[in-house]
Amino acid sequence: MRKIWSGAAALASAAALVLAASSASLATTRPTQTTDARARVIATFGSTEAFAESATLDAHGNAVVSVTHWGAHLADGSVADNVGRLYVVSPSGAKARFGPDIPLGTCAMLMGVDLDTYGNAVVAVFNYAFGDPSCTPGPSTGLVRVTRRSVSQLTTLPDGTWPNGVEVVGRHAYVTESLTGAVWFVPVDRPTTPTTPWLESPLLAPYDDPTLALGANGVLYRDGTLWLTSYAQGLIVTVPVGRDGRPGTPRVVARDARLVTADGIVFDAHGTLWVAVNHMPLPDGTSDTGHLVTVSPRGSVSTVGFAEGHLDYPTQALWLDSHRLLVVNGSYDVMTPDVTVFTR
Repeated sequence: MRKIWSGAAALASAAALVLAASSASLATTRPTQTTDARARVIATFGSTEAFAESATLDAHGNAVVSVTHWGAHLADGSVADNVGRLYVVSPSGAKARFGPDIPLGTCAMLMGVDLDTYGNAVVAVFNYAFGDPSCTPGPSTGLVRVTRRSVSQLTTLPDGTWPNGVEVVGRHAYVTESLTGAVWFVPVDRPTTPTTPWLESPLLAPYDDPTLALGANGVLYRDGTLWLTSYAQGLIVTVPVGRDGRPGTPRVVARDARLVTADGIVFDAHGTLWVAVNHMPLPDGTSDTGHLVTVSPRGSVSTVGFAEGHLDYPTQALWLDSHRLLVVNGSYDVMTPDVTVFTR
């Protein structure tokens, strides 16, 4: 069974957020059905409670999806506490396992995933035990490497951090940290135990509010610049990376109420950023079940309303080609995640 805990509860309770100051702008942003888009669920992830947090594309155009199974049933018939699994999902919907199970104990979950240059998965793990004696042992907070046959601890981050998005660039990875608003820059070719983040910025910090307890979230590297989502503040932030590898001054590219609870990000072929947003609070106090937002190269924000009813806490969008958009529905509240492809 899934254990309720204050940090992860912030994910679910974000749906109850009401931004009074932004209610006027929110009134015009409820997603509407787009008639020229067709949605099709191509993969689901078992019958037990689960959460799909992230995805990336492999060299063959398949999605590699990170999923936490709460109380998963194992091959020998036993029931584990939490088990992390990676799945490879083809554009046609064929689904296969990537690597072995990742035992998580009762108080850990999988977060972001990316692939290294060898095709191995680099996955963030958040252990939220925080000294709770009722939690059974799980992996350390940080990164694990998953090959087709093994799982090994790669990066061990300090207690009290929450690694989230992962972007592998060469022999290193940028890892967003959601509790303090930071980014770590760590090797992916050897085990390390870093003590100091690469970047800390108030632009990436969470709010002191249990409903908005997440800061830095999605991450992408493109042409010498790191692109980041700031979940609580509703920002898209860029950070130039110097030739010496050091971060430049963070800059806000977009600030919009429609970006509050922004998660994973991806560029399309035209340089437009597509953002998976977990929830959107509405003026009547309700919330949608997630939406997609685009941010133009100049920072213009638009809500993209594909077919209603096909988004359930979306965590990542990936372009398969110019006509097909794959969306991972994390389904944090309902816990029945899927992969949906929209064809335009």
